[in-house]
Amino acid sequence: MDYLLLSVIRDEAEHFSQVIDSIIKQTKRPSLWLIVDDNSKDETSEILSQFSEEWIITKRHIDRTPASLLHYSQLLSKNAEYLAKLAAKQNLSWGALAIVDGDVVPEPTYFSKLLEAFNIDRGLGIISGDLVEPNSKRMEYNRWDRPWGAATLYRRKCMDDIGGLSPTPSHSSIEIVLAQKRGYSTSLHTQTMFTHLRPISTKYGLYNGYVQNGGAARWLGTPITFAVAKAIKLGMSRYPIRGLGYIIGYLGWRGGRCQIPEVQTSYRNRWRVWWRSREKQ
Repeated sequence: MDYLLLSVIRDEAEHFSQVIDSIIKQTKRPSLWLIVDDNSKDETSEILSQFSEEWIITKRHIDRTPASLLHYSQLLSKNAEYLAKLAAKQNLSWGALAIVDGDVVPEPTYFSKLLEAFNIDRGLGIISGDLVEPNSKRMEYNRWDRPWGAATLYRRKCMDDIGGLSPTPSHSSIEIVLAQKRGYSTSLHTQTMFTHLRPISTKYGLYNGYVQNGGAARWLGTPITFAVAKAIKLGMSRYPIRGLGYIIGYLGWRGGRCQIPEVQTSYRNRWRVWWRSREKQ
């Protein structure tokens, strides 16, 4: 199975040379890689100009819209469609779409192993490998059915069935729920991994990154009890400022709520299960 790759980046001069090098070294390279430069103000554009591989295409987004999870998701959704059109013009056959952030380094066999998992399990719709943060020897925890959004692989048919990438404040959460509701499984593949070159959700700082996460959680319908519990847990971690950012973002969110019925039902049930588990303790 062949795949396409999409990256939307902004001000990633510090890391993106490593990202490009890691993709070039993949044992299974993408048929086409579209890199969207979201009007970077650092040396990102100069770095991109140094690479001339035929399968790497760069595109510059001119508007300097304030950075947000919603803006990023909208660019992903729009450019996934654009990338599919580019592939069609080149008569490229592909069965999967990969998303890689601008601060992520997959190990050389990363995509070959994920594609192998797709070939083995035809019902698998969305997958990622395990995540390791810099200067850490342990994998970051995530539920077995919750692939990481920073280096994800989508089966093409699954992506078509869920209506494409979701242009919403929490796109990966939406896509996972919709895929599961349509009969696909979603998974973490523990036999491969990628390195996140900065701590998760900290591109714009530990505090600001988790302000955005808290807002996205409010948009998804996360109840205040869960938000407070998560903020406390984050506050007791090695980066305590994340907890404050998360609860401030949650309480300050003014962007409405998710109106997708399947997602509302899924998250409502999830919170009920969580609350009942607390009551039993």
